[in-house]
Amino acid sequence: MKSATYFALVATQLSVIAATTLYVGSYSSKIVRISLNAAGEMKYIGDTTSEVNPSWLALNPSGDLLFAVSEVGDYPNLEYPNSGGISSYTVRGDNSLHLLNTVASGGAAPAHAIMDTSGHCLYISNYCSGTVRWL
Repeated sequence: MKSATYFALVATQLSVIAATTLYVGSYSSKIVRISLNAAGEMKYIGDTTSEVNPSWLALNPSGDLLFAVSEVGDYPNLEYPNSGGISSYTVRGDNSLHLLNTVASGGAAPAHAIMDTSGHCLYISNYCSGTVRWL
């Protein structure tokens, strides 16, 4: 049961990318990929080393970009002090991830991110600082 409490399933837009792949965030340095078959059985298929605490994940509408918030109070080496991070990944054809960039979330402990339906703006809410940033 340890793994069930360790990971938080956050791939709410599953149908956008593939009906059989789930992305799971965690409070570690991994984003985990899990295969889900028609019988409801899940199987670990791989992971991606992430930046820091990728706790919340969001996909863009076309499913080719995944965003992960780094839920920390002060992400190292970013342009804002006392800010968490938001990392962007390319979703490859085999559903593996490739890190593109990490920027500041604009506040401490980002807890949620969502992409608008046009795919042009990502909204990030920061828990500890009570701020919102959009990219």
